[in-house]
Amino acid sequence: MDKWFDFFKDNPEVFTGLVAGVALVSSFLGSWLSAWVQANGGKAQAAAARDAARITAEAQHLAALRDDRRVQIAAFIRASRDATRHATGMFLREGQVEQVGAAWEEVGLRKAEIELIAPAAVVALTGPVYDAVDEYTTLALLRAPAFRALKALAGVAAGTAEYSIAHQAYSAVEELRRSCVDELAEENERNGHRQNAYGLLARADWLTQDQRDQILADAELPAVRAEQEQLLNAHSVAVLALAEATREVLRANDVNALPAAVPAARSWWRRTGD
Repeated sequence: MDKWFDFFKDNPEVFTGLVAGVALVSSFLGSWLSAWVQANGGKAQAAAARDAARITAEAQHLAALRDDRRVQIAAFIRASRDATRHATGMFLREGQVEQVGAAWEEVGLRKAEIELIAPAAVVALTGPVYDAVDEYTTLALLRAPAFRALKALAGVAAGTAEYSIAHQAYSAVEELRRSCVDELAEENERNGHRQNAYGLLARADWLTQDQRDQILADAELPAVRAEQEQLLNAHSVAVLALAEATREVLRANDVNALPAAVPAARSWWRRTGD
């Protein structure tokens, strides 16, 4: 150590040059390290930005899909209820056929849209709703005209000249219905009730021939009220099952459900697995 001290003391220009060289190397190393840190930091920031953009895009896609499912399933349920409401209207008044047809087409359209965006389990539950609407609509188209005609027969005011005929004809129609529903009834008995009902209905001249024919044909079947209630109940049960499954898919029952948070950007010096 003393030798080096003596050497630099006797050769000050060498010491000065060495100091300058060390300073130059240190400056170079400092600049290179700073540039390396900035470069790697920039890459890390760019990677974090890409990750954040990807996660945000995925979250937005899932949110949009969730909204589409909610809207389309709600529209399907609403359309099914509109269809049953219009079908019920056929039992009360004429002129509902076009409305029932349009409502029925809307149900089919909404079901098809759900099939494109909803999970298979939810799509499967649209089937019972669709079937219930189909059966109820078919029931209305086939039997509502006879129901309205029978209602016109039973609605004759008491005390009028037509009341006695209407009462006898209505009773005869119901007797025919009971005999047709009764599996133990003899065919001769049914034919007797048919003839009696036909003759009494012929005297109800305020009804058209189509109305009389509709009443007689419908009297071969059980009263429509029970089937109406059965199908409407089946529709309600199916809608409730679909609604509950939809709530599960949308996590509507989970009060703690929150959107996925975008993770914080990682520092570039940390390992991927940390």
